[in-house]
Amino acid sequence: MRKYKSILKKDKKLVQIACDWCGKKSGKDGFFEGGSGEISFGYGSKFDGANCKIDICDDCFEKYADKMAIRKMQKIDAEITAGKRKLMTSAEVLKLHPELKKW
Repeated sequence: MRKYKSILKKDKKLVQIACDWCGKKSGKDGFFEGGSGEISFGYGSKFDGANCKIDICDDCFEKYADKMAIRKMQKIDAEITAGKRKLMTSAEVLKLHPELKKW
């Protein structure tokens, strides 16, 4: 959520940013420990064609990213268990992605 202050009739100055999830606000210096982004939902999705902007603090993003990684791992595990996905050895991964050898 962004709060603006009118400077002139048409101009506005950004004076504060708050996390859209937890409400944490930027400091008096205007520094916001987080990020901003835009999300566009595809047609046919639950939010068909919707567009939104989000401001999210570092803490909330970290929680969100952790949840997404856990969900992805759970989905992969379920696919392996169901035989829909093959568990690959490191040699097989490197054969498909030789660029990873430098790591």
